[in-house]
Amino acid sequence: AAIISISAAAAQASATTSADRGNLPANELVVYSGDQHGGPAVITSEAALEAARTAVQGIATTIGASTPTALQQAIDPSGPDVLTGGGVRGKPPAALVKVTRVANGIDEELIATLYVATPELLRYEGIDPATIEPAADVLTPRHDLDGTEIGAGRRTTLAPSFHQLDLPAYTSQPTTMITTAAMTKLGLQPTTVAWALRTGTSLTQAQIDAASRAAAAAGLSIETRSSPVSYGQLRTDSTAIGVLVALGVLAMTVGLIRSETAGDVRTLSATGASSHTRRTITGATAGALGLLGGVLGLLGAYLAMLAWHHGKLSSLTHPPIVDLLVIVVGLPMIAAAGGWLLAGAEPPAIARAPLT
Repeated sequence: AAIISISAAAAQASATTSADRGNLPANELVVYSGDQHGGPAVITSEAALEAARTAVQGIATTIGASTPTALQQAIDPSGPDVLTGGGVRGKPPAALVKVTRVANGIDEELIATLYVATPELLRYEGIDPATIEPAADVLTPRHDLDGTEIGAGRRTTLAPSFHQLDLPAYTSQPTTMITTAAMTKLGLQPTTVAWALRTGTSLTQAQIDAASRAAAAAGLSIETRSSPVSYGQLRTDSTAIGVLVALGVLAMTVGLIRSETAGDVRTLSATGASSHTRRTITGATAGALGLLGGVLGLLGAYLAMLAWHHGKLSSLTHPPIVDLLVIVVGLPMIAAAGGWLLAGAEPPAIARAPLT
């Protein structure tokens, strides 16, 4: 019982802390020039860029997507180079950052990636350029960007003027954009880093796999919607296996108790107790042991989970009710029923007193 209680509680906590990040809509896919999402923007040659465009068009054809939309980021051409994860030099792109003043300068925390608000991207997102405020520096559907600044990669920042967009706030969708006016203020230039693709329906796993293979063959990488990790099946399987293990332990325990009380059973038989009485006694014993084991196991499991998640108790606010009921109600009932069914007429070996 303790085993299944811990399994159910742990799976519940894991499922609670693992949430869908909502990176992209289910029908969108972004192809990056290399593995650059959130990293430095690599300035490639025109020939390499054209080869990438061709590969992206092939991916779009494979998954039945619309014409790819180029995504650009803003960089400081005179700024220092930094290394990407693959060891390639690139320029830090402009991004929204939280700036903290420290003794020897400033510390920047990345909050949101910025893409250049090109006419092509605005059209892709269904935004009418005429509706944008002329003084806006950043276009975004997000409402959690107060206090952020545009970091331009050379410790130069700008407190932006925001224009709110009426779009879903997916964190990886290119809907948080820097305007050309802000780029001019900071002396930034655009460079193509990715392409956005959109299909008429949600992408299937087969389409994602095909796009991933094609991108890898061309030295590109893709990002799709991150699906939430489901621990429901794991929790169910753990509960089922645990119940079987607990019933096995209960069977051995009840068998041991019955062997130790064989004399009492013979006394009951001698005084006229029916098989129904013997079944009832065995069933009640098994049910009581099952209930005790389930309750103690559940309490022990949640004490362990409380100690583990003491800093974030919200992880335990959505208990797996069905699995817990199986443990504290279903297990005793199954044990009682099994004990009642298997405790029929006593074998001759213990129906009579042993000869001495």
